[in-house]
Amino acid sequence: MLGQCHELLVPLRIHESGREERTSPVLISVSIESDTRAASRQQLMCFRLTDETDPFFLYCLRITEEEFQSVKAEQSILVDFAEFPSKFVELLQCCSTTSESSDSPKFSAGLTASGESTHLSIVETNLFKHLTHLRLKFRGGSDPEIKQYLSKELAKAKQERDKFRSQLDEQIRVHGQYCDESNIALMSGRDALDRVQRELNELKLSHASVAAQAREQAAVQQQQLQLQFDAEKKDMAREHASKESTLAKQLEEQREKCRTLEDERNSLQASVRDLSSKLQASESSLSSSREELTALREEIKAAERLKFQHEKELQANAVRLSTLEQQVIDGKAMAAQLQQLVETSQGQKEATEESLRVVRASNSRNEEKLRMASAEIAKGNEIIERFQDEIKTLKTKLKTKSAVILRQEQVINDKDKFIAEKELEIKVQSQVRVFASLRSSFSLLCQFQYIGNDRKGRAQRDSSIEAESRISQTCGGRKHSSVQ
Repeated sequence: MLGQCHELLVPLRIHESGREERTSPVLISVSIESDTRAASRQQLMCFRLTDETDPFFLYCLRITEEEFQSVKAEQSILVDFAEFPSKFVELLQCCSTTSESSDSPKFSAGLTASGESTHLSIVETNLFKHLTHLRLKFRGGSDPEIKQYLSKELAKAKQERDKFRSQLDEQIRVHGQYCDESNIALMSGRDALDRVQRELNELKLSHASVAAQAREQAAVQQQQLQLQFDAEKKDMAREHASKESTLAKQLEEQREKCRTLEDERNSLQASVRDLSSKLQASESSLSSSREELTALREEIKAAERLKFQHEKELQANAVRLSTLEQQVIDGKAMAAQLQQLVETSQGQKEATEESLRVVRASNSRNEEKLRMASAEIAKGNEIIERFQDEIKTLKTKLKTKSAVILRQEQVINDKDKFIAEKELEIKVQSQVRVFASLRSSFSLLCQFQYIGNDRKGRAQRDSSIEAESRISQTCGGRKHSSVQ
């Protein structure tokens, strides 16, 4: 962020030419500022290394955005220009913290100054190698820069001095007020102490008089108590003597009871020994019974596990049996369907064979009719040819006759033509009807023969095509002769 300065005190290993290597806490500050000297007002990343113990220790670095891009490309840096200061400070924090584990990597920062080249390096040390994460080239501060830095530090020290002086004055003032208040409180405390001393002396005098009266009363009470004690002592001696005699009697009775109790104790000890032996036998039998019980429990658990396994297998077998029964039912249903399909296909096959026989019979009949129609067509062609020959001869004969004969001949020719056309139309229509019926029969026959036998169907189609060609030839011949 522009104008934000990141500072961190880092232990830096310093190696300068002409001086021994040392480790000193160095204040590293980094910030992004705008370049006031350039007209473009581009941003600069400013680094500064200072040491409080050495005022002349000053190293600076100013990097523009273009120079940062080249450094980023050279050292494979992943952060951009704006995020670099915060990430740089985080890396320096790794250098300032010490890790207790020997296996974890350690970070260290070092400054090497040799002649005009000065480099700041951040190195990671692990078990394998020294890995340099960052290497920046610094330059030593010149005299004007050192003077400027010292003047800023002096101004900062003066500001801090003025600040501390004002704080000291404020503390002195507050302390003076506190001292005044303490003196006032001390004087009031002394007055209170004098009052307490006077009250204490008065209490001591009153306590001495009260103590003397109490001593006199105590002496009188002691004499009275002594007399009362002597009388009570005599009474207690008499009572003690009477009680002693009664206690002696009770002691004899208790001794007699002790002897009887001793006998009972001996008998009880004997019974206890018997009971202990019985108890040991019972405990041994109880332990054996417990062992048998644990063995039986284990057997019961094994039997329960075996029972559970058998029940599980039984359930699986029941499920498998139900699936097999369902498969058997489905198989039976499928077999019934297949039997039904076989029966229907057998009936269709028989019906097809029956229709094939009928078609073959009708085909033979149609072939016979076709042969008869062909013979009739041939006869009709012969008759037509004979009629045409006769007409030609009549035309040649009638040409030599007179006009009346010509008109009659013309009328006769017209009549003959009309009669011939009518006869031809009648014959052609009859032949076309026959041909249509034959063609439908042939097509039906071809369909059934294709279902039954493909070869026979092809033969029938060939025969039908030949018949059609013959019929078409005959019809074409007749039309041609009629046209002539």
